[in-house]
Order: sequence, then structure tokens, then C-alpha cells
Amino acid sequence: MAAQPVGEAVARRGARNRARGAARLSGGWGVGLENGLRRVGGRWYGIGWCAVCGLSGVLGESSSPAWRLPAVWSDAMDAALAAGGTQGDAMAALFGGSPADWAQRGSVAALTEGAVGRDDAWEVPLTLALAAALWEAERRPGPPA
Repeated sequence: MAAQPVGEAVARRGARNRARGAARLSGGWGVGLENGLRRVGGRWYGIGWCAVCGLSGVLGESSSPAWRLPAVWSDAMDAALAAGGTQGDAMAALFGGSPADWAQRGSVAALTEGAVGRDDAWEVPLTLALAAALWEAERRPGPPA
């Protein structure tokens, strides 16, 4: 897998692979998160996928909302990707700090000037993927009573 997943299918596959690996390591359940980018109409969007899996396979998945990155970030994103880099490299070029710092903070933190952090952005997709996994694991036939 590339250093920076580009496209929904690639980000989803990354989350699934991470979840499977975590399930094997834990001997039970695993969660995988994968941030990515997608290009729509010449603009970059931040995306994310979450997968929850047991030893029997993937049981729950969810994606994050997509957020359009500001146009002024495009050149830095294009340059970073052309050099084999990541969104973190582009963020470091734009705002300073290291790519590792930005991998922890996420572009959503820069976009919202800290009002929404990376952990905040994952809260709903993770909750939905876990809920779907629990329903699948318990084999509930219909909606809750």
C-alpha cells in the first residue's frame, strides 16, 4: 500500500487490513482506521474508513464525512504525493512542524484551527462500525425492541 492512500477503495482496504491484523494479534477483535484522500473535480478531500473485525472476518465498517481541503493546499498536496509523501508532508510544508506531528493532528485540525481534532473526527465512524460489528456478531434478526 502507498504511504498515502488515495481513493475510497484504497482507504477502505487499508482499514480492513489493519483490522484483520489487529484481530490476529489480539486473538479476538481488531479495529482498523485509515485516513486517505480523494480527488473530486480537481480538489482534494480528506476521507477516512474504519473497520471492525473478528477472527471470522470483517463485521462492521463505516466511513468518515469527507471534507474538502482548501484550494491553497492543493499545490502542497500535489507536490507531496508526487514525491511519494503523505498528507502529513504537505501539512508540514504549509504550516511547519514535522509530518509525524501532522499525522497525529490530522488535516481536520488545521482546517478547523483546532476546533475538531483527529480523535473527534473518528468518534462517529468508529461508533457506527462497532455497532454494526456487534449486531453482526450477535446475529440479531431485526431492529432492537
